[in-house]
Amino acid sequence: VLFLVNIAWAHQTSGTTDKVADYKILSDEPNVQVEVNKDAVFLKKIRTNQFHAKVVVELPPGVTSVDVKGLLLPSSTSSSLNTNVNLNERTTAESFADKTVVTISDNDHYKDIEIFYAVPGPKKQERIVMAEDAKEIFISSEIHFTDILARTKISPLPQELVVLTNVQGTEKVPVEITNYIDADMDGLIEEIEWIVPHLSNETYQIELQTTFNNVRANNPNLPTG
Repeated sequence: VLFLVNIAWAHQTSGTTDKVADYKILSDEPNVQVEVNKDAVFLKKIRTNQFHAKVVVELPPGVTSVDVKGLLLPSSTSSSLNTNVNLNERTTAESFADKTVVTISDNDHYKDIEIFYAVPGPKKQERIVMAEDAKEIFISSEIHFTDILARTKISPLPQELVVLTNVQGTEKVPVEITNYIDADMDGLIEEIEWIVPHLSNETYQIELQTTFNNVRANNPNLPTG
């Protein structure tokens, strides 16, 4: 959970004559694995050598939450200074159409600053394709995420009948299922997980195996899996 700087919608940059610190970006990447239908949390690390100045950092548009921490390098640590302090009280965030601007009003002595921020994650839409006895899963995002964890529920099936493909035009490419979930331990799979290598838009299909489920429904004494 991110705790948070209040993010206000802005129409123009609100500037002051305060000294603004220069910094370099050390990294800007997901803090945890990106999952479909969940906000994606990123960690942006910056370093500055200018203190008692405000720090202005640009983030992508659409940021939903921000959490800012100041860190001291080991060589600058003293017993009187906290090595990892929450800077949210001195931080503001403004949302623009093309970016989010985070301003730390006074960085007094923190050389490294960590900015955790969340953006909307990939979205999933599902539909049944009756003609192909399949469920289609459409995963999309305006952000070019990589290595996204996706999951979908299915009618209970033996593991060997669960087939997932990536629809690429007229071709269906087999996809490795990374996790078969049998929540009720009856020997049949009710949910699967896989990794989407990259986005913006990908379409998957999973065979419904309706014939198998119809046979089971008509013969309740059949083995479960």
